Amino acid sequence: MLRALSLLVVLTAPIGLEAQRTLLVPSQHGTIMGAMAAAGNGDTILVAPGLYREAIDFGGKAVHLRSQSGGAMTTLVPPASFTVPVVWFQSGEGPASIVEGFTITQGRPGIQVVNASPTIVDCRIIDNRGLEWVTCGQLGGRSYRSEGGGIHLVGSRSRIVGCVIRKNRTSANLSVCQGPTIGGLARGGGIYSDSQNVVVERCTITGNKADGNADPLGQGRAEGGGVYRTTVVNSAVIGNAAVTGMTGNGGTCAGGGTFDSIVIHSIVATNIVDYDEFTAGVAGGQAVNSIIRLNRPPSFQVSNNSATYCNVEFGAQGVGNFVGDPKTIDGTFHLAPDSPCRDAGTTTLPGIPATDFEGDPRVVGAAPDVGIDEYYARLDVNGVPRPGGEIAVDVHGDPGQQTFLAFAAARLPAPIAIPGLLGTLELDPVAIAFVPLGSMTPSGSIRFAYRFAPTFPLGPIHLQAAVGNQISRATTLNVR
Repeated sequence: MLRALSLLVVLTAPIGLEAQRTLLVPSQHGTIMGAMAAAGNGDTILVAPGLYREAIDFGGKAVHLRSQSGGAMTTLVPPASFTVPVVWFQSGEGPASIVEGFTITQGRPGIQVVNASPTIVDCRIIDNRGLEWVTCGQLGGRSYRSEGGGIHLVGSRSRIVGCVIRKNRTSANLSVCQGPTIGGLARGGGIYSDSQNVVVERCTITGNKADGNADPLGQGRAEGGGVYRTTVVNSAVIGNAAVTGMTGNGGTCAGGGTFDSIVIHSIVATNIVDYDEFTAGVAGGQAVNSIIRLNRPPSFQVSNNSATYCNVEFGAQGVGNFVGDPKTIDGTFHLAPDSPCRDAGTTTLPGIPATDFEGDPRVVGAAPDVGIDEYYARLDVNGVPRPGGEIAVDVHGDPGQQTFLAFAAARLPAPIAIPGLLGTLELDPVAIAFVPLGSMTPSGSIRFAYRFAPTFPLGPIHLQAAVGNQISRATTLNVR
């Protein structure tokens, strides 16, 4: 009977459970593609720091490709610069096909997705070029199209989470044919998608460019310097450009920041177009609960009737929009206590996220805050924690609220909710110490220095703050 039961357990175990392994590169497999060939669905490929010159094709596998030490330490480049994508998804991959924690650079484009919906997490997608299509006419005329410098997606419902998309470019190079030009089209310097089903969350999209490279007849076109046709949530689209090199009567350009995208709880700022009759910030699509400012030329920050409940420089048509300084703190995305963006958003539209860009609860007051930050208790620590050393601790929150700082040597296996309080307790209450800091200041910040004793024990120490009824996210310091 015991043998029969054992056989039954084996036969009814989930298929593929035993096949879930971690494959190491380069200690077990010399190349990432070598590990990919050996991997099965559910496996993880863990890549050590270094530079890997390969074109990575997931081949339809539900594999988690992850760096050991993050994108700053682990870089993927193609075998030859700017010739092929660095990472391909083209065989129906789904959300369980994951690439996480790499710098992806010098590709054409950085990542290509065709009829697949992978997950792209915590990657730095930098200095890539767009896919290109060129038509040389029988009489020598030519047209040129370039799309998706950083990421190019077709037929996809991908999620792109926590990534930096920077200094990628689409450029309509009209010198490839002889004869008169018909014009160039450049779309999605940072990200191109053919539908708004692609979701970009908690990303920074900056310094990307769509260059329509207008011919002397002014037939170039550039759309979406940062993003073309996606859904952008809790993200910063800053300092991108959609240009044609023409001013006056030549070329069309729109959406230095975004084009035909849904923009939710984001900031779109300091993007440019090079012709003042076109929209520099959010062109087409829809924006809600977002900050849209300092895009240039300033004539059109957002297309007519595209924004609701947004802070828009010089104002915009639409319900709930307002003007004025959003009052962020020290050039960051965090709101000041007296910001007009607080409680100025709406929850009536679909797609409102439950948390902000840092993971804090999204609706704390009467309504969600406008922008990527929800004003909430926050703890910042600067300095190097070491015996005899000193750190600067900043606690932020609503003025007048009683404020505490908590220390502990251990964290709970899983956070716990405390009735009556927002947030969760992450520190182990068995070994916790509370330090009262008094009432929060009118500026919304309490700063103090903490000096470690020379004999302070090495190892992790965990901190959380409480401001009124809000518990901040925990911060871990490694004293070494």
